[in-house]
Amino acid sequence: MKETRIGALKFAGRVLLDYCRQVHHVSVKESRYSIVTEVDLTSEKYLLKSFKLNWTKFIILSFAILMNCQEQAFKPEQFEKSIITREQWGSTPADSTIESHTIDRITLHHGGVTFPDERDPIEYLQSLQKWSRTEKSWIDNPYHYVIDLRGRIYEARPIQYPGDTNTDYNPRGHALICVVGNYEQRKPNRKQLAAIIQLMAWLCWKYNLSPDTIKGHRDYTQQTVCPGKYLNEYLTSGYFKQKVEKLLTPAH
Repeated sequence: MKETRIGALKFAGRVLLDYCRQVHHVSVKESRYSIVTEVDLTSEKYLLKSFKLNWTKFIILSFAILMNCQEQAFKPEQFEKSIITREQWGSTPADSTIESHTIDRITLHHGGVTFPDERDPIEYLQSLQKWSRTEKSWIDNPYHYVIDLRGRIYEARPIQYPGDTNTDYNPRGHALICVVGNYEQRKPNRKQLAAIIQLMAWLCWKYNLSPDTIKGHRDYTQQTVCPGKYLNEYLTSGYFKQKVEKLLTPAH
């Protein structure tokens, strides 16, 4: 009997977490209830010790978590502060000899190469910046924003300048987002997907863009499979567009 009730509580906890993530578009780890929701609700030890198989306590906590999720509606100004700036990761100034552009669309890329879990993303950004300048004669990193394996977002090339590409499309007007790793080989994790959606929503808000302008690198050229099949499926299915639209829709 006790095991059955523990199983029911654990299942209810997972349903609650999925609701917060999918309906309210928040990472529960960002919540002040993070320890409870991410660890303890799926821990049999915690359920035995803290809940004592008491459904009343579970319902009260569930209500508190849901209210907290409701409060964490997408706030573009607040989101912008979470982006790791060029100064914070040690970038050097871009060579601003090229003509600036006006953002009118969002284009998703992937790194296209394996990115080990233990690799330091700041070291990667600094190496990419050096390679871009010395080997390609570009003014800076080719992308405007880079998302690492943990879903952290880094400011890369200053967005007032068009990005660069090894393929035959013209990136002028494109806000370029790159997710590190090869998504022909690996699947994006939950944190990366949340970061992509929020960054796209913020760009739409900041530059007054329609979510219809969200596409992948491969949509503009036949010379690449970028951003990889496991990221591209979120574009072709309309998943990113729908999630961005929902984030930008005021709650009633």
